[in-house]
Amino acid sequence: MWPLALVFAILTGLLSQWQWQRLAWKNDIIHKMHATYNLPILAHPTDLQEFRRIAFQGKWIDQPLFLKYKVKKGNLGCELIMPFQENQGEVFLVNLGWQKSCTTVEGTLPKTAKGHFRQILSSPQGTPENIIGQEWYYINANEMKNVFEMKFEERFYIEAGSPLPGIPNNHLMYALTWGLLSFIFTLFFLHILRLLHTRK
Repeated sequence: MWPLALVFAILTGLLSQWQWQRLAWKNDIIHKMHATYNLPILAHPTDLQEFRRIAFQGKWIDQPLFLKYKVKKGNLGCELIMPFQENQGEVFLVNLGWQKSCTTVEGTLPKTAKGHFRQILSSPQGTPENIIGQEWYYINANEMKNVFEMKFEERFYIEAGSPLPGIPNNHLMYALTWGLLSFIFTLFFLHILRLLHTRK
């Protein structure tokens, strides 16, 4: 019995230590994200990094693309993706957010592209693969190049009008839970040793 208690005490202790390390790592990510977001707003694409806020002057290119099956407040719709050409000539894909229609642009487009940069992922976890030319579920630069038939920024897109995304950070709770279990198993181990000692 006592070897098992010792193994569990060590194992849960190591898991607690690992969660403390994960907590420091996640806090660093969140700090950097907020630090980048709070930098001065860019008027021109001179410093491209994720979460940097921008406000570009230019023109919209009338080639809408719709990311399907997005739910907002219980309603099914799409996210509108539009190319935007900044005054210096560089083109960015802009996610203008949710709308009910998946075939036409609803409302009036804003005069400027305002938002913050987000990294274009090759395949976001948990998202179905795009059916090229038929249905789109996420922004993929390689797959969309032939659709838009133009050169655009392939590392980042612009998330328009959205606040910073929330990043779950439960590592403190996990670290304390594993640490408490390690403490309990340690007490149990010492209790067994004391009982074995008194029987001698």
